[in-house]
Amino acid sequence: MNAKLDESAYERDVVKPLRADPYALPGDLVTRYAVDLDMTAGQLHERVKDVTGLWNGKARRSGPVAAVYKAFQQAHDELLRQPGARLDDPAWWRARADEWAAAMENEIAALVDEVRQLYGPSGFVLPGYIAGLERLHPSLRGPGIRRALDKAGIPTVTPQELPQQSGLDRSSYERLGRALEEAGARTIFHLVNPGGTGIRLFANPDAPGAAPSRIDRHAIERRAKSVEADANSARSRAATVALGLLRTAADKGTDLRLLALFHIVGKVRETRIAGQPPMLTIRSLTELGITEPDARMLTASLMALEGNNATPAGPADVRRLVAAGQLAEARRVAASLPPGDEEADAARATVARAEAEVESLIRAAQAAMAAGDMAEAARRASTARNLASDDPAVTDFAGSLPPPPPQALAAAPDGLGVQLSWPRVPGDETAVRYRVVRRNGRGPMDENDGTIVADGPATTARDSVPPVGERLGYAVYASSDRKRWSSPATCTVEILPPVTDVLMDLE
Repeated sequence: MNAKLDESAYERDVVKPLRADPYALPGDLVTRYAVDLDMTAGQLHERVKDVTGLWNGKARRSGPVAAVYKAFQQAHDELLRQPGARLDDPAWWRARADEWAAAMENEIAALVDEVRQLYGPSGFVLPGYIAGLERLHPSLRGPGIRRALDKAGIPTVTPQELPQQSGLDRSSYERLGRALEEAGARTIFHLVNPGGTGIRLFANPDAPGAAPSRIDRHAIERRAKSVEADANSARSRAATVALGLLRTAADKGTDLRLLALFHIVGKVRETRIAGQPPMLTIRSLTELGITEPDARMLTASLMALEGNNATPAGPADVRRLVAAGQLAEARRVAASLPPGDEEADAARATVARAEAEVESLIRAAQAAMAAGDMAEAARRASTARNLASDDPAVTDFAGSLPPPPPQALAAAPDGLGVQLSWPRVPGDETAVRYRVVRRNGRGPMDENDGTIVADGPATTARDSVPPVGERLGYAVYASSDRKRWSSPATCTVEILPPVTDVLMDLE
């Protein structure tokens, strides 16, 4: 292969995805240099020449894209200083590709563990969460993230649009609700199809019985005849009333399936607003008789809807906001509640207790800082931020503290590479990232002083192409915002190449 470098495609596919953080360059040298593993030595020479020429030209410009080209340029200069770099050697490139593939398998394995911990209880990932996973694992963008989710057995669930209105006037809907309760029917589906199991709310082509459970005028008439044949009782009379209301609604053009779905949403929405974990919402729905896939779909759809339609206005909303860590908004809503109202006063007391706890945590964090215990300060500040995530004063204080430093950094030679590991620091595991830096001859002075070996949430890294035969200093830094980095944990190591081509003189 000796095709000309497609500069536009290269910038679109390789450079632009890195512009948010140009110094977190992935270690995939084959992609970075646009190399094909079938290239000959001469073709490799020309390709490296073309790519580095592109970098040099674009790095002179300004803006985030130019910053990526400049970072590529600097990394190239560092690579050339390494004694083992042979950019014209096809075997060298194949070795780099094998090392990168192994590193990706390790990172995918780490992400599998992460997503199982984060999303295993709910059993699904919303599409909006994928971007967050890609920010934590930039090397796995796209296919790598999907592979990790597949290996973890965590599907991505696309939320369905949920009905915002019942289709009935308020009085009729309230009458229907009372009649269902008196008839002993947990949902409209149970009223129309008593004894039925496995209620399906959404079409699911991958599940047996893909169509949603039937609820229409024909099903209502069939059920009404059955109720008429029952003995005259309070339950049968209530069922007759409910079926009559549904019949009238159908005559007026109301979509009965959406009405039934709206009723189910109403039964779980109150607990969702109170901050119920997704797995408990799923359990509540399956206990109603909803199939588990549909229960997950409905829970996912509710979570997406809650993120878009929050309109807090009452005491219950104040409690929900406090439970969700939105103390500033809870304070605003509590202040707007009428004075002298018992529930409103209780809501304001809830806010006051939360505020007192946050103030206590901030004071404790400041005391820990004064005592030099940055790990305890970070822990207290992180807890305060979880309670008041929408209060700028609290989040600014917590954000002003770097995470505590990693407690140790271990380095072990691994062939001609170096395997590094360190313990996770206390704090928000989903936010903390680690940067491993290597400096030849001495330890790094800061998080940008040297070659960046790894940058991500994992607590292990492998330096695949370190210089051999000289003292190497490694440092690992922690950060939660890429702006403030902890002090480092450091170590040194020296890689000695194996003895080869020994000649023996037997004379």
